[in-house]
Amino acid sequence: MENDSYTNSRIEAVKDLIFGQNLKEYEEKLQAIYAKMSQQNAQIQSEMNSLRSQLMDSIASMESKMLSQIEDVRRATESELNRQNTTHLSKEAVSSILTQIARNI
Repeated sequence: MENDSYTNSRIEAVKDLIFGQNLKEYEEKLQAIYAKMSQQNAQIQSEMNSLRSQLMDSIASMESKMLSQIEDVRRATESELNRQNTTHLSKEAVSSILTQIARNI
């Protein structure tokens, strides 16, 4: 195990000699890029969650409005049917009236 540590430190020393400060700068830049990407990812996730919530609220609101409008149409239809039933004579009633008139003539 100690030999591995020694070997790794020697490899790092050789990398420093060959690539020098550039390698460290690239690593730092990569770390900064990864950190920024992570931050942007978190921001995007937050915005997506907010938009999802707004969308669900809009859908619920629209559903409520539609159900209310459907109920209004149902009530209006029912009211009109009741009005027509009370103001119009049925075929049976007309037939009965005509039969009575015919008998009286």
